[in-house]
Amino acid sequence: KPPFEPRTPSVCGGSGRSGVPVTPRAINYLPASCEGPPAVCAALSAVAQASQQHDGAVLLLVAAHDDASELAPFVETAAAVGAAPRLLVAALDASASAAAKALSPAPTVLDAAPLLPAGLARPARKWYLAAALLAAGASVLYCDVRVRLSADPFGALYHDADLEAPPDPSASAGSMLFGGRWGRSPGERGSMMVAGGHPMGWAPMWG
Repeated sequence: KPPFEPRTPSVCGGSGRSGVPVTPRAINYLPASCEGPPAVCAALSAVAQASQQHDGAVLLLVAAHDDASELAPFVETAAAVGAAPRLLVAALDASASAAAKALSPAPTVLDAAPLLPAGLARPARKWYLAAALLAAGASVLYCDVRVRLSADPFGALYHDADLEAPPDPSASAGSMLFGGRWGRSPGERGSMMVAGGHPMGWAPMWG
């Protein structure tokens, strides 16, 4: 049985862009089975049960022992905006795992250390874990542990591209990407940057 069952393709548009036929993974495909390691599949199943949503979408947080003090504020804001049930904390060590499991409301915790290749640099671990979740059939929204949510982040996604990312709200006036280069105001909030490429069948890039 294929890992996903196709639904009817949708046409997405908005924010001044024309409608483009797309088949967003999180909307038009139902996970039929988990294709990842048992620990990953168990974590995804726990998120689906907690959120009562079976679209495979998770809010990924990757934390190590020195992130412990940031976990509680993040979970508090996630709970306040209704995103806590989708939260999956990938703990890089035993201290982070214990800290995450002690939180209230308790998020789903994935003990990620056994999944990581030996010698993998810490900045690369979050992307390795995100890739593992994607390979297992999930749709992943990654957040840094120092983020504080003021609204449900899933509501900011268009679901019409393979990769969506927000600009840095702390961008300075000299920012090459989100300040000066594209003519954005310093510290502008609320716009989503979408990457794409026609040769790969993606939507074009916009802001």
